[in-house]
Parts: sequence; structure tokens; C-alpha cells
Amino acid sequence: MATFVPIQDIQADKKKVMMESPITPDSLSNEQLENADIYKIVEKHAKRLNIDPDVAYENAIRFADQVGKFENSGKLEGTNVPQKGKDPSTAKGLYQFLDGSVGPAMNRLGRIVDITDMPTDPNDMTWNQQTKLFLADVLDKTAVVNGEEVKGLGDELMKEVLTNGENKKAIRDAYYVLHHTKPDEATKKMTEEKQNEPLY
Repeated sequence: MATFVPIQDIQADKKKVMMESPITPDSLSNEQLENADIYKIVEKHAKRLNIDPDVAYENAIRFADQVGKFENSGKLEGTNVPQKGKDPSTAKGLYQFLDGSVGPAMNRLGRIVDITDMPTDPNDMTWNQQTKLFLADVLDKTAVVNGEEVKGLGDELMKEVLTNGENKKAIRDAYYVLHHTKPDEATKKMTEEKQNEPLY
């Protein structure tokens, strides 16, 4: 599981990004640049949803860490291990992105930050890269329920998550609808069990 990045560190990175122009390879580490990207992604949607960006950032990181735990036990690399009687999928990485879902998520991310040098295989991405891909995706996608798009539902679910990071039901609902999309009863049971374990 990734180490939580305190909000004051992100604010310092963001301030440095704004002060140093142009940014040189020596001005910020790759990790600092990735952290500033994550903040930028959350800030964009927090303002749109009328949420304090700093509060939204901290809750977004908690949400991402929870989903990484649900999907791949917090491990950065990994391919799908199917439950008994099920076929394997192409899911990879911390958030178990399917091959077909990486492209749309990269497009959403690329509308906010530079993705020029970013790998396209989640197993080759750092924690920061996978997390900004995940957050850019869930914060911008239209929710689909029973095969039908439900306008506004994604914003409603994520607004609750970004406002109250302790709301376990809100976290599960957003995860089921915006990322997993087809949870069966076994998945829901496992998710609730993992949610009751210590996060770090």
C-alpha cells in the first residue's frame, strides 16, 4: 500500500510548480510532479462540485487506497486471478484496469495533465501514475446502471466520497458503479470484509 502523501506536501509541490517556469528536471522530482498532477486532477473536479480542494484531495487519496485494496490487495503489479469457475480477464495493476478500459481512462487523464511519457500498461506504472489514471477516470465518467447511462449519478457518488472520506457505504457505491461496474454478491462480501480491515 502506498504511503499517504500529506496535503501540505502537495501544496508545497504545487506552489513550486507555479513559481518555477519553465520546470526543469532538477526543479522537481518525478514523484513531486506526479503528486502535483494528482492534486490538479482532484482540484479541477472539486471546484466543479463545489468542494474544498484540499478536503477533496485527502478523501480522494483515501478512496483510491481503498479501491486498490479491494482490487489487488494494495499491490502495484498483478494480473487477474479469477474466482473458481470464472474465466480470467485482462485486468492489471493496482486498480485492475481491463485492457479495453485503459485507453478511455488515458484520454480522460490526458485532458488534464501531460501523459506523453506515461506507460500504457498499468503493471509498468508507478503508484502515482496508476492513481492519477484511476482518479481522472472515475471523476469524469458517466455512471452506467443496468446497461443504461445515468446522467449526474457519477457526480453524486463522487461528491459524497470527496466530501466525507469516512462514509464506507459511499465508497462502496462509487466503487461498484464507477470502477468495478459488475459486482456479484461474492465481490460485495469481500469488499465489505476488506473495508473493515486496517487500511495501512
